[in-house]
Amino acid sequence: MVLMEATSGVPQSGRDDEYFLGTDHGRLVDLGGLGVRFKIYSEQTGGSFAVVEHPIEPGVLVEPHIHQHEDELSYVVSGTIWARVGDTEIEAPAGTYVWKPRHVLHTFWNPGPEPALIVETISPGGFERLFEQIAALLQDPGPTTDEDVVALCTRYGLVLDQAWVPELQARFGPMRMV
Repeated sequence: MVLMEATSGVPQSGRDDEYFLGTDHGRLVDLGGLGVRFKIYSEQTGGSFAVVEHPIEPGVLVEPHIHQHEDELSYVVSGTIWARVGDTEIEAPAGTYVWKPRHVLHTFWNPGPEPALIVETISPGGFERLFEQIAALLQDPGPTTDEDVVALCTRYGLVLDQAWVPELQARFGPMRMV
């Protein structure tokens, strides 16, 4: 990543500070093939928004869900993902924006064969903390149940809905659901 020095216009590479974030900036957690790199937390924006990156391994399907409180805008940086938002489904190569408004069932997946990377803006912010809490559940040496995950999602106003999963798996092959 090349960043421009604000005062001189001289390129600066890999610099992290309050306003410029390098490519490796932020803690990375793995949710089982869906990574989350925390770039900007809601506390930094007065709650207005948060930004995360999602590296997505081939063969990963994000469980279809509905947000009660947040809108999401994803930008495909590399690779190709597929997304379904409501009744609309698209193949989204690098350079594509995917708008996922609150109260609308949506999902995205990477059928492969290459990894993909998306940048996601979440508005309002705060939802990014769910990713941290799910990662902590997955790292806990005790068993994590579906009920544990559903209870956590419910606290964040996230409703899971697997109605599309059989059809997507039939069309795209078996995928690991996260």
